[in-house]
Amino acid sequence: MALLHKKVALITGASRSIGRTIALAFAREGADVIMTYHQDAHLCILKLADGTKLELISGPPTRNFLAKSVTYYQTCYEVDDMAAAIEFLQREHRARVISEPKPATLFPNMIAAFLYSPIGIIELLAPK
Repeated sequence: MALLHKKVALITGASRSIGRTIALAFAREGADVIMTYHQDAHLCILKLADGTKLELISGPPTRNFLAKSVTYYQTCYEVDDMAAAIEFLQREHRARVISEPKPATLFPNMIAAFLYSPIGIIELLAPK
């Protein structure tokens, strides 16, 4: 049975790049995918006193999912060695790469990779 059988996923920005890659990967794993080409969402990145960064997303897609009690998590980690982090997540947490490392859109001088894992989407950021 596919990993995401009987799951629903909202993928914003699904017409191109990472959004499209994630939507296709989720569909291959059995998810019912709701795709939008226009994100219509707001992003806020908070930096806590201990240096931890929190990325918060809000907007109509988020409200619609919360109203239906549908939740899914994305966790972002900043790492020094992208290849080692990917290998560790694949080995220890059954993660699968859904978007290979490439320049990060929101973070200058960083590369980003996205993995699917049993706990949700994992975004890795590393210096170029």
